[in-house]
Amino acid sequence: MLSRSHARAPRGAAPERRSPRADADAARRVTTGKHQRRRPRRAVVLRRGHFKNLDELERPPWPLTLRAEVHEMGMEELDALNPERPPRALGDADDALDATGVVVDAEVSPVGHGFFVDGTVRCAAARECDACGRAHVQRVAAPLKAWLDCDAGEDDAAGEFEVVPFPRHREECDLTGLARDLIRMNAPYETLCDACAEASEGEEGGFVFRLEPEDE
Repeated sequence: MLSRSHARAPRGAAPERRSPRADADAARRVTTGKHQRRRPRRAVVLRRGHFKNLDELERPPWPLTLRAEVHEMGMEELDALNPERPPRALGDADDALDATGVVVDAEVSPVGHGFFVDGTVRCAAARECDACGRAHVQRVAAPLKAWLDCDAGEDDAAGEFEVVPFPRHREECDLTGLARDLIRMNAPYETLCDACAEASEGEEGGFVFRLEPEDE
């Protein structure tokens, strides 16, 4: 049977300084004794019914906006600083770190029993600066081009468009995985806050080489 011991810091000792990521990681390590595997969420979903009979009222392409929280996207590297939050009323997000989320803005055109989706996916997520360790909001934008094809297979491709199977009997098409991949591929290799990025650009040559912890 496992037991837990708690060491108390000496009276008057200064508290240990920890980064926001370390605090969040420590909170996530609390378990109930069983290994729980989190199921991926369907956060970015296009619904066929949204466009049903829409061509009778408006000519395509039709505007589409989909929104999701960062923690719903299945990006484990962002979970620590972007936990699930209680619903907030508009105007309550005073802290800049609260202004996070994922938004897909696109135009949708019908093609047979499928759709062309052409737009942009944007992600604003809290990240820890690689240089100073402070939390800041990193913004990533990437073009999203998808062909939702009713006859497509998992490995089909079509030029610049990502082919996503969308069988006729399905009402919903999950675009979460595609949006997640685009955000990851377009995120910068080095995560710097605005202050550290400006300092880095001001150094001679405009390039800074930083050793990884295992190289030091």
